[in-house]
Amino acid sequence: MESKGASQPFCILQLKILCLALYPIFSRVIWFSGV
Repeated sequence: MESKGASQPFCILQLKILCLALYPIFSRVIWFSGV
């Protein structure tokens, strides 16, 4: 079965989407804490 090899790129894609979704939140929190 090649399910492991097929799920890896999807995992990386999901991680990138998660990072893109959380980045504005983190930057806003850092900006507010800096102010």
